[in-house]
Amino acid sequence: MRRGRRDGHRVLSPKHIAIRIWGRAYRVLGLVERDPQLKVDRLTSAILEFPSGQSTFTCSMQLVPYQRSQFFGTKGRIESKFPSTLR
Repeated sequence: MRRGRRDGHRVLSPKHIAIRIWGRAYRVLGLVERDPQLKVDRLTSAILEFPSGQSTFTCSMQLVPYQRSQFFGTKGRIESKFPSTLR
């Protein structure tokens, strides 16, 4: 977790959100596509495996701005439209 803007919001990565919900992952798989000109990660995807399930996410610096977190369970679904900024 890292401090965000001056207004005191904390910025969470998808990895931090998953760990807050399920605890420590025991296996992590990832794939990164780098932009050869800008030398940054253009697209990153990961799968985190926990004793009680999996968390998957994709992040991009060069796709249309869109933020969502969705949590699926046996009895329903929770969706957060702005998951990476918490107060």
